[in-house]
Amino acid sequence: MWYALTLGCGVVIGGVGVWLLQRPQIRYFRDEMVTAQDRLFGAWSEGKVIPPREAVQEPTPPTPLPDWAFAVIGDYDSVQGKLQAEAYIRQKLEAGWGKPKILEGLFGV
Repeated sequence: MWYALTLGCGVVIGGVGVWLLQRPQIRYFRDEMVTAQDRLFGAWSEGKVIPPREAVQEPTPPTPLPDWAFAVIGDYDSVQGKLQAEAYIRQKLEAGWGKPKILEGLFGV
């Protein structure tokens, strides 16, 4: 019985404490919301058209690398080196470089 009572008191005290600490932040965000709604209503009442929110477009996935590029990336020991090599290869492939020129740029061969 005492366990349930102390647990209940702890939850109530904790909830009140969090509410008291977050009250200024809640008040600020409520004021910001009211200001935004007032501006939106004011623009609407003046006859301005409010455009709808733009649809979020999914980012295009990166083009897959050729098999030889994975072999080259695998030659690096560190994760940072692998990431830099992959970024370099992707950049040069998009620029239209071929395999020999990319390898020459990476290794100076």
